[in-house]
Amino acid sequence: MVAAGRVSVNGKRITEIGTSADPDVDDIRLDGAPIPTTPEQIYVVLNKPIGYVATVKDRHAAHTVMELVKGVSGRIYPVGRLDVDTAGLLILTNDGAFTERLTHPSHQVPKTYRAVVRGEVAEWAAIDLRKGIMLDDGMTAPAQVEWVDFDKKNNATILDITIHEGRNRQVRRMFDAVGYPVLALTRMRIGPITLKGLVPGGWRKLHSSEVKLLLAEADSRPDARPQRPPEDVEEIDNTSLRPKSSKAPTEIRAAAEALTRSLREGSTLHRSGATMSHVMGRKSAGRKQLKASSQRAK
Repeated sequence: MVAAGRVSVNGKRITEIGTSADPDVDDIRLDGAPIPTTPEQIYVVLNKPIGYVATVKDRHAAHTVMELVKGVSGRIYPVGRLDVDTAGLLILTNDGAFTERLTHPSHQVPKTYRAVVRGEVAEWAAIDLRKGIMLDDGMTAPAQVEWVDFDKKNNATILDITIHEGRNRQVRRMFDAVGYPVLALTRMRIGPITLKGLVPGGWRKLHSSEVKLLLAEADSRPDARPQRPPEDVEEIDNTSLRPKSSKAPTEIRAAAEALTRSLREGSTLHRSGATMSHVMGRKSAGRKQLKASSQRAK
């Protein structure tokens, strides 16, 4: 191509093989057309509102997250999942290797969600979530669960839950499995990245240092398939939420599920941006202990 005179540099035809040029500075063309260069790697973090599908295109969706990042130059795509009914952190990029390292099951980057669930969550339920829950697609890895608040008026518990997997609607299914349906859900953190400073629908580019931290987080977690842990709650880390009731766990579970069913249609807590903003501002200064459900079930 060079010998044939098809290549030009800064408007000058090059015919001598071995002529050097800098693609970052020089205008290099083949047959008069610019030679494509490696695109700039873009990393964006978005605070996704409810109602937007985390995909590039979906003819069945009313809105996709791409509508919110129109100001980004270059083609980017979402990293992982975030349900249409779930708000919060979503990373978008054009870096395929970065996406693979963050989403591959062997890396298990932690993701923290703030969940509003119907009912007053019993201690046995928190322990079950921490040990792992059997879902229809297998056992979940142990989750971290922290109590935030209880909304007595709306009969709703607010908790933070951290998981290391990325299954479809996983957090919702985990709470369903223990009898506490999710009313609202917001992803608050992915590894070291948080929602701080991002309004719903807002986005910003990740700093190179943040990208490095995310990759370091991904590489620091070896592959570990979830195993069914021992039944003895004494061996669970952070066991401040052990049941205090003398009733058997199955009795507590049955009573809690009956209470949940009776309230399934009665909650006045709505999944709205205003509600979640109110909920997110109610985190207490310290961790509190979940109350046992036995007193409510008597």
